[in-house]
Amino acid sequence: GVVDYDPYDGFSTSKMRPPPRFSRRTSSTEDAAEAPLVQVAGHGMLERERPGVVRKLAVARELAAYRTAPPDLADHLPSFHGADEVGDASDGGGGGRCGGGGLGSASKSGLGMASIFIEDLTAGLRQPCVMDVKMGTRTFLEEEAAATKLRVDLATKLHEIDPALLLPGERERGITKGRYLQQRDSQSSSATLGLRIEGISRPDGATFESRGGFKRLRSEEDISRALAFFVGGNAAAHD
Repeated sequence: GVVDYDPYDGFSTSKMRPPPRFSRRTSSTEDAAEAPLVQVAGHGMLERERPGVVRKLAVARELAAYRTAPPDLADHLPSFHGADEVGDASDGGGGGRCGGGGLGSASKSGLGMASIFIEDLTAGLRQPCVMDVKMGTRTFLEEEAAATKLRVDLATKLHEIDPALLLPGERERGITKGRYLQQRDSQSSSATLGLRIEGISRPDGATFESRGGFKRLRSEEDISRALAFFVGGNAAAHD
């Protein structure tokens, strides 16, 4: 079926308003700043800070990754424009990969959070085509795995993926966040391929049809089919 956006889990939605057609550069940064910011997965933690730069809530480890990335890796990342940190002074200076300034800090679930400012990779595109890919064979933090609170909402989400994943009585009692996240990894391509596709937004408004949506993509064939959907009719990209 069509994948729906979930504010906790962050999957793409058929209800999101897509841009009108395929990607083309705008003629000015002013036009780019007014274009809608496309986010197909995640927790809604992206905001446009200024033309060409977005604000994103991030944990300390993500901030450290941007600050310490070696040049050969940094060349493949959005350029870093500083941060406002929880409990720390914000970066100073004038942009680039270590500049600063911006909005205030935040905290979430007891984890230290920062507002980081990174390059808007869709800047200048009137009709971007966007895919969210989560990397790694394990996609959650130790702090999340340690949570002991039983949550019925997470049991319901796991039931929607596959009722057989729940033990007797768990639907009513709830499950821990760690158990849910472990199952999310094991039931997707994360555990076997080291990545999973969280969502795709195509500017023609097309939706990816699959039993269970992106949550159930596990095999190389599944991922290849989703990638083919992402590039659409671009035959060269299929190769």
